[in-house]
Amino acid sequence: MHPKALLDHTAALLRAVLQFDQPADAVVSAYFRRHHGLGARERHALAETVYAVLRRRLLYQHLAQGARGPLERRLALVGWRGEPRVLDAAVNDAERNWLVAVATLDTSTLPAKLRHNLPDWLAGALHGQLDDAQFELLTAALLQPAPLDLRVNVLKAKREEVQQTLQQADIHAAATPYSPWGLRVEGRPAINTLPAFRAGLFEVQDEGSQLLAMLLDARRGEMVVDFCAGAGGKTLALGAAMRNTGRLYAFDTAGHRLHTLKERVARSGLSNVHTVQIAHERDERIKRLAGKIDRVLVDAPCSGLGTLRRNPDLKWRQSPDTVAHLRQQQQAILAGAATLVKPGGRLVYATCSLLEVENDDVARTFGQAHPQFEGVAVAQAMAHARIAPGTEWTEGDCLRLWPHRDHTDGFFAAVWQRKS
Repeated sequence: MHPKALLDHTAALLRAVLQFDQPADAVVSAYFRRHHGLGARERHALAETVYAVLRRRLLYQHLAQGARGPLERRLALVGWRGEPRVLDAAVNDAERNWLVAVATLDTSTLPAKLRHNLPDWLAGALHGQLDDAQFELLTAALLQPAPLDLRVNVLKAKREEVQQTLQQADIHAAATPYSPWGLRVEGRPAINTLPAFRAGLFEVQDEGSQLLAMLLDARRGEMVVDFCAGAGGKTLALGAAMRNTGRLYAFDTAGHRLHTLKERVARSGLSNVHTVQIAHERDERIKRLAGKIDRVLVDAPCSGLGTLRRNPDLKWRQSPDTVAHLRQQQQAILAGAATLVKPGGRLVYATCSLLEVENDDVARTFGQAHPQFEGVAVAQAMAHARIAPGTEWTEGDCLRLWPHRDHTDGFFAAVWQRKS
């Protein structure tokens, strides 16, 4: 495809994505379905450019002021900067000169806001939690794509066996440093086309997410609940950790997510998973199990700001108001899930957020309101689950994973045990 035609597609896709009324990945997927004539290379170029613009939106908008024409087209051209073909898409010498200047600009001399590419409210919140050096490292990490992590299905294969299978398909994968189930893959291969994936030997799952499942420490024969199962990545990990024994309930309010989970469960070979669609955290289905469950994981709905390397649109779609609303939901969900835990049972609250308001504040409020639950130091819980902790993971008895420090998505977890 000629660069000018590809540029037109990129500008059109950016126009849709930058409305921020839907998740970027959903908008991109819908665009590709409507334009099924686009080849794999064109789709890759479109997606990469769109995500580059989302990551560095403030910087690219600043650079776009040096040219004329529709903003989305200028943003697309900036997103291509450094690629030789970008000059072929320029319409005149003035635009070519602008692109040359953009390509050679030293962005380290620009104001901090244009280097960090975060909205003011989010930059202020994160800087309030980190010192200057750590904040700089975090913001730099959030501008990079996330690695591709896999979780080996230990019911069907060993990690070394899957690693060898991938190697035979010319895909290099190294063992993750902390999760004994994980492999980190180089590049972006189409792993979902591999026979090993279709056979259920592995799933895509960030190493941090795998560690959260391990933190619940689900055992053979137990009654376990994944309270906000979503698409079920942690559900599948828990089922495998339970060696396909006991009963594992996957609760969620969204039927379409549970339908997707059923397909993944079938591929995994698990037979101990029971999907349950609930209306809310006070659903009668929950009340019938009150006080009977050994372990409950609450991977709560959150801002998702720990996944900005994968979902950079979230920093432009979230706001202090949405985060405040989410905190109310999180508190209600955690309180509802806690009713399931039997005496001596474990409760884990987790998010993929970086913000204290969704993490420490929710955990602290719950602990103060529920004296029948006593906090469990995460270092102790990790040792019990045979996780070798990384440096400074356990701050204030809670688990914190940072993209710049731990090379995972950003995660938080707090653990309690119900008193006997």
